[in-house]
Amino acid sequence: MSAPDDVTEPDPRPADMLWFLAGGLPWILSPRDRLRSMGSRTTPFLSSMLVVALLLWVIALLFDVPEAELDRRLQETGWLLALLGCTLALAVLPIVTGFAVDRHVDGPAGQSLVVATYIGAAVGLPVLDVATGSRLYGQSLWPTLMWSVVGCALVVALTYAGIGSILAWSAKFALSRLGAVGATGGRMLPLLMIVVVIYFTGELWQWAAGVNRTRVWMAIGVLAVVALGFIAATTRDEFERILDLREDSDRHRDLLVGTPFEHRTGSSADVAGGGPGAAIPLRRSEQLNLQGKLMVAQTLQAVAITVATFIFFLILGGVMLPDGIVETWSGAPVVDTVWLGVPIPVPQAGINVALFVAVLAGLNFVVSARSDPEYREHYLDPLVIDVLIGLAARNVYRGAGARPDAPQSTPETPPGPAPEPTG
Repeated sequence: MSAPDDVTEPDPRPADMLWFLAGGLPWILSPRDRLRSMGSRTTPFLSSMLVVALLLWVIALLFDVPEAELDRRLQETGWLLALLGCTLALAVLPIVTGFAVDRHVDGPAGQSLVVATYIGAAVGLPVLDVATGSRLYGQSLWPTLMWSVVGCALVVALTYAGIGSILAWSAKFALSRLGAVGATGGRMLPLLMIVVVIYFTGELWQWAAGVNRTRVWMAIGVLAVVALGFIAATTRDEFERILDLREDSDRHRDLLVGTPFEHRTGSSADVAGGGPGAAIPLRRSEQLNLQGKLMVAQTLQAVAITVATFIFFLILGGVMLPDGIVETWSGAPVVDTVWLGVPIPVPQAGINVALFVAVLAGLNFVVSARSDPEYREHYLDPLVIDVLIGLAARNVYRGAGARPDAPQSTPETPPGPAPEPTG
């Protein structure tokens, strides 16, 4: 017996499913579709985390020694080069590994790669850790194995929930928007001057030298909560505006240009019953996904600006502020930063000040992206357009256009570029 014509349970082509996952919209998919290819979808992240764990294990083997031996090793160039190499590898190798595995996991050796990664993460690393006596991840084998298996299961659960999809898309979007810094440079210059003045304030250096690291992070946490609260409030407003914009059925076909749904817009009209742009009511999970995507993307944009500002002021301080000036401003001896038990020749007060002014710059960016027209054009409007495209594609997916046997239709007129929303 064939299925009735009015069944609306989506059964998308693989390209459709991958498009929604790559676009940070996993909750548009049905639960069954989110379970597909779970092994290949989790392997890139799990392989990256396995590389991180292995590098930390190597560092522990090199420097987890008595204090006298550690001091001796830190005086030798070879050991310092080994530490520097491991540190650089921690920053680069996990990312390279994740991309490489993602490229080959769907190939002929994909299943072997999935199995090898899971065995290495769940069993191989704990056995290696205990067998070599490093004890970095546990004092005995069975508890370590148990926590490794739980960690792998947690990765699978978070992947099914779509957390990785949303974070990956938001991170790529935030990095792509860094190029817009040049276009908004004129607007950023006054802010930069204000932040520079704050950076060269003696009272701030006295505070940075006199407080412990916990209080610094508490101050940064307060500013971060304020920024997140502002992003959450503005996201609700933007989402309401997006729902109003999507009612414009004339732009529906144009929005889908370049997507797997480009030539399937006619079938969604048959299901929705109201024209090619007709909206199928959003489920609660879909609303949360769309709003979460907006919020996470804006948050990561602010984080990217904050990190770039932090690096800038670290370099500026290293060039312009010798230890004598730092001591005069802070009223205390210069104390070098310690990372993984290794002293780094960067004043702790300098890091505290750079962190504080960088977070202030990130908070200002969050407010400006909403209120300043030029900021909005480069940072917020592209997000709005992307969500509108996702909503248009979702209407086709939730309608007959998501079924492999749905009729294909070609627009009567060639679609133009997606119009930018106004308002």
